Amino acid sequence: MSNSKKSKDLPVTQAMLYSVRDELKSDIASQSLEIRSVRGEVESLKGEVKSLWGETRSLRGEIQAVRGEVEVVRGEVEVVRGEVISLREDMNAKFDLVLAGMAKQDAKIHRMLTLYEEQENRNKYVLDGYHQLHRRQDQFEARIESRVAGLELVVKDLKKTT
Repeated sequence: MSNSKKSKDLPVTQAMLYSVRDELKSDIASQSLEIRSVRGEVESLKGEVKSLWGETRSLRGEIQAVRGEVEVVRGEVEVVRGEVISLREDMNAKFDLVLAGMAKQDAKIHRMLTLYEEQENRNKYVLDGYHQLHRRQDQFEARIESRVAGLELVVKDLKKTT
């Protein structure tokens, strides 16, 4: 076997123990400071989280308010939509009335055209009658004139003979 000693079998001096103890205290102090630093960061993060939660609650409240306003606007839009539909129906009804009035006017115009054509046909007969009457009157006047002329000749002849 070899003569090597294990670390547990080596003698330790008090100075070495103090040195290790001081090193451990220093490490513990360093770790304590580091833990305090981390705790401070954790506390700071907790504060930020609380602040964010507060902001989140505030935003939720604002979102709820906006949702309420959206619902009010939706209601107003529905009212306006109903009014537009009502107005459109009124306009359609009035348009139908106008179309009905135009149809009545068309019927009256067709009736008047029919009466006009009928009157025109009657006028043709009347005008033909007037034309025949004038022709007969002209013939009558021509005969009268020829008789008057004949009488005038007779009167002249009588005057000459007398």
